[in-house]
Amino acid sequence: TKIRGGVQDIYHIDAYRVTAKNVLDIGWEEIVADKNNIIIIEWANKIKKIIPQKSLWIKLKLVNPSHAIPAESRRTEASENKREIILLSK
Repeated sequence: TKIRGGVQDIYHIDAYRVTAKNVLDIGWEEIVADKNNIIIIEWANKIKKIIPQKSLWIKLKLVNPSHAIPAESRRTEASENKREIILLSK
């Protein structure tokens, strides 16, 4: 998915069911070549061999899994589904 921004474009890749070759086929080299692009990848470990060395890895983790809200839920109470963000450097 590509979202056009003013100066930066945002790309979202859900790598759960794709291979690194699939991502390369959609123009990956051009996407990562533009340093203004923001690329958000779910399941990034599945395609980590094509992710640039100097990428910022962000891991989202439920603080209290017993209070998780199912993905299809429409609740908006942020306190019900708190997440911890861990910044990793590759």
